[in-house]
Amino acid sequence: MHRKPLAAIMIAAGALALLAVARYPMEPRWQADDPARGQHVTAMNWWRDGPVLATQDGNVQGHTGDGWEPHPDLPGDARSTVLLSVDGQLHAGTTDGVLRLEDDTWTGAEGDEAPSGRIAHLTLDDDTLYAAGDGGVWQRARDTADSWEFLGHPDEDAIVYRVLSSSHEGETLLRSGSIEAGVHRYDREEEAWTADNAGLPEAVKVLSFQQLRNGTVLAGTDQGLYRQTTPDDDWQHVSGLIGDRRILSMAITADTLYTGSDDGVWHAPLNNRGDIEHDADWLPVLAVEESLDAPVGWILTHGEQPWIAAGSAYRLRTGQPLEWYLLVIGGPLMLIAGGGLWMYRR
Repeated sequence: MHRKPLAAIMIAAGALALLAVARYPMEPRWQADDPARGQHVTAMNWWRDGPVLATQDGNVQGHTGDGWEPHPDLPGDARSTVLLSVDGQLHAGTTDGVLRLEDDTWTGAEGDEAPSGRIAHLTLDDDTLYAAGDGGVWQRARDTADSWEFLGHPDEDAIVYRVLSSSHEGETLLRSGSIEAGVHRYDREEEAWTADNAGLPEAVKVLSFQQLRNGTVLAGTDQGLYRQTTPDDDWQHVSGLIGDRRILSMAITADTLYTGSDDGVWHAPLNNRGDIEHDADWLPVLAVEESLDAPVGWILTHGEQPWIAAGSAYRLRTGQPLEWYLLVIGGPLMLIAGGGLWMYRR
């Protein structure tokens, strides 16, 4: 090839590279920050000053701000499905009941009505710790380790996957989310569970809960996101780009709702009442790599930067993928080399 046509091609390639750099999005992206990538994170939550996670191998590690540090592994064949800090003490819902970490030793829950079997979820309110799993729902006073009370099974034919304690007009309401049995609400006077599925699809799988600042309760399902403004209202489908995706996890900040699904994290703004609109403006939160390792099971918004568990641990950071840096370096070099070749004279 003659010198000037080659120079023109190099100059054009350099210009296109710089144009591509200018068009690259600069918003924060998910970047992997995992102590043992490949072990698959099964549970993640905030403990002390950073995230703590458990893997499918029973390993437990916490982030100190400077990096990850190991904690005692879960005992035996127990594997954690959920982690929760209860007044500074780490609890784990596992495939074999509820454990708590005391003096670097995992201790099982005791008592005649202590949770047993696979525990899918733990949650807190001001006074009470709740556990939910294959066997039903349990509660205990948050300041008394072994005062568990069994609250029954919302639906004998369904697996309880999530539990939510929320407040409405000064009253504490307890809801369960089950696989193929939807939402149930606990009546403390009757000591019984009642279905609360008006507006939800039949045989829906409830995979996550979130209460917003204005009291609205969100239910993430295998058929999209639903909202209930007050306990007496029907559930209403939240439309927009979120569509009918499985909503596996949720978390909020002061002005944003984050939802985790099979294809990553989607976020939408909250209005000035702290509520989500029916037709909210949903946008994806991209990853530095082409895709995340797995569906998004947990989202944390406690610290300055959100974290997620999606097979691996990721944190939201401003950064660009490798090809962006190659374009930044290669574009000017192509322009310089092409220009030099064009001007070259023997």
